[in-house]
This record gives sequence, structure tokens and C-alpha cells, in this order.
Amino acid sequence: MSGYTYQPTEVIPPAPNPEAFQPITATPPVADSIDNYKPKTPLNWWLIVAGVLIIAIIGSLVINALPAPTSPTTAPPPRPTLPTPTRTGGVGYDNGTVAGYWRITETTWVDNRVTLAVEIVADSGTLYFDFY
Repeated sequence: MSGYTYQPTEVIPPAPNPEAFQPITATPPVADSIDNYKPKTPLNWWLIVAGVLIIAIIGSLVINALPAPTSPTTAPPPRPTLPTPTRTGGVGYDNGTVAGYWRITETTWVDNRVTLAVEIVADSGTLYFDFY
């Protein structure tokens, strides 16, 4: 090599600073975990949940303490009475406007034809009818 000689230089470290040293404590270091980096949940949401529950309980107590609304009770209109069982052979009818009974009072057969006499009684209302 052409005239170059390597000469090592000695590096002297700086003097230690006594304030830089921390005393050794008895608590071990905390293990590094992903849970250490979770955001801290504030206590405020617990207060909100507790407030909502208290309001719901008070509201249900107030609603249950109120008297239930009552609807006015109206009696249904009186319906006409149907024929009594003492009317033998009669059939009762009631269409909401007219009530009464009808019965066959006489039958006459000629060949394969029948002639009927029918009694129709209206106990209430007005009955209009036609026969063809």
C-alpha cells in the first residue's frame, strides 16, 4: 500500500450525569399488551345509562299509577222479544226492524201440488210483504 498506515484512535465516553440515573423501584415493569393501548372509557356513559334506567322506572310507575280511561257504558237498545214457546208450530223472525213469528195453519194437497195458509204476526215494527 502506498504509504498509508492505519492508526486507531481511542474514544473516551463522556462522564456520567448523576441526575440521569433513576433509583430502582420495587414495581416490576408492565408487560406490553394490546390492552394497554385501548382508549379509556369515560365514566359519563355509565351515568347516562343509569339516568335512562331511572327515568324508565319512574315513568312506568307513573303510568301504572294513573287510572285507566273508562269508556262510557251504554246499554244496547232493547231488542223485540221473539215468539214464546207457547206458540206451537210458529217460527220466530227478527231482522232488526221487525220481529214476530209465522206459522202454517192449513195445508191442502192436490196431486203433486200443495196449497198453504200461512199466519204471519209482527210483534214489533211494521211488516210489508207480497206473494207471487
